[in-house]
Amino acid sequence: LGVFGYFVKHYLPYLPESRDAKILDFGSGRGVITDFLLGQGYTGVAAFERDERERARLSKGAAAVTTFGADHSKFLRERACRWDAVILKDVLYYFDDPSALVFLNELREFMQPGGVLIVEIFNGACLTAPYVLYKDRGIRRVFTEHSLASVLEEAGFSREVVCGIRPAVRGPVSLAFFLLSRAWQLVLRGIYLAERGINYPN
Repeated sequence: LGVFGYFVKHYLPYLPESRDAKILDFGSGRGVITDFLLGQGYTGVAAFERDERERARLSKGAAAVTTFGADHSKFLRERACRWDAVILKDVLYYFDDPSALVFLNELREFMQPGGVLIVEIFNGACLTAPYVLYKDRGIRRVFTEHSLASVLEEAGFSREVVCGIRPAVRGPVSLAFFLLSRAWQLVLRGIYLAERGINYPN
């Protein structure tokens, strides 16, 4: 599938069908998702990134639609756009609980009614969650699917889908990885069950 194939599988089904839709890639980093959106024919793509160091890594197309700055609130106000879709990939855990809620409320104000918010994060229920939390000094909060759903709902978003991403199986190596991953997930669920019992948030 490749990098773009990942987004075709996991993102495209939730994006607006209209190629004129206004889509914001927030925290766009190296512009991979921005390039994907442009490659899919979307003409209303914009991106926002705080880290100026990423500028040199952008493609020509992504650079043309990316705004760099430290103040995302200023960006949202100045664009004064009603976004049909906003993508937050590996972004939300750079906000602590209070600021995440403020940010999401602010973001929702600049979205169309019925607009789509796509959030991808590392699952804090995994045993390696502490590594994710401490590997980057900027990370403030690791979410589980339940805490993520909670903060989104509190910010006024209607939760439609919360799901894990299944690794693609393309050959013997990826099949072995998939089977090992599934086996480990069963072990992990068993650990949670033994320690915490049968409880919905677990």
